[in-house]
Amino acid sequence: IAAGSHSGIRLNTPVVTADGLVGRVTNVGPATSLVTLITDADSAVAAKDLTTGVTGLVRRGTGQSLILDRVPKDQVVQKGDRIVTQGTRDPRYPDIYPYGIPIGKVLSVGYSDNAIFVQVQVAPYAQFGSFDSVTALVSTKPAPTLP
Repeated sequence: IAAGSHSGIRLNTPVVTADGLVGRVTNVGPATSLVTLITDADSAVAAKDLTTGVTGLVRRGTGQSLILDRVPKDQVVQKGDRIVTQGTRDPRYPDIYPYGIPIGKVLSVGYSDNAIFVQVQVAPYAQFGSFDSVTALVSTKPAPTLP
């Protein structure tokens, strides 16, 4: 993206479009930054189903879809449910994504007799084919200092 540390961008700054979550900043220069998309194989986002409260990890799925992973079989997720970022659950372990950023909508839910988790396919809200513009969610809090 055409913004860097001079604009307040830091490592792990969330990046969104008007439609939803795109990814996070993984390399920052003075005037530009590199964004790793949520569709990247190395990406995982703590997420929540707005309808049922079920939580899991959003990762890359097949094609242009995502998956909501780590959802136990006894949890209920339904086609059409909206998935958002989970945000921080414990202040000792803050999440890089604030609560409630739209991620996508559940396309399908599959059950397998021998699988521990439900297979949840999610269609992302953001159109990853092309972006006209993105927004970096710059924190107004000072950057943490390491001891």
